[in-house]
Amino acid sequence: MIDETEWAQVRRVFHRSIASSLHCSIASLGPDGEPLVTPIGSVLLAAPGRACYFEVFSQGLGRRIAADPRVSLLAVDSRKASWLGALFRARFSERPGVRLVGTASRERRLATETEIARFRKRIAPVARLRGARLLWHTLKWVRDVQVQRIDAIHIGARPAGLHAAP
Repeated sequence: MIDETEWAQVRRVFHRSIASSLHCSIASLGPDGEPLVTPIGSVLLAAPGRACYFEVFSQGLGRRIAADPRVSLLAVDSRKASWLGALFRARFSERPGVRLVGTASRERRLATETEIARFRKRIAPVARLRGARLLWHTLKWVRDVQVQRIDAIHIGARPAGLHAAP
């Protein structure tokens, strides 16, 4: 069971990841067992251990999940200041990233108004741009993800190398 405190840390990492790189990555398995990674900018975290993402451009990901629902989401804070500070101090002051391991629903579902509003709020600064209107004019389908495990991302050798704060 994932507790509120741990999930709050995951939320902070995801927020920094989306803010710095505009996406996180979802790994799925192809029909031959080959891992495939898809960048997704629309992941929304919900209650502890629950997430979803808007399925707009990722039809291949949806087909792979329908065949094998195991997924791994990776969010990394890509802010230069965080990385330069960590190199200077030889440690991160906050977790630099997190990996969520779980299963996605084999079927997509209609997004709720709340989910649509949350995502529109995230993209509000760019929503009036032509590219944003083309990308996100239709927010209809989401796919749920149930997280079974949270893995901290460790950078460098441990315990003497670069590491994240607990």
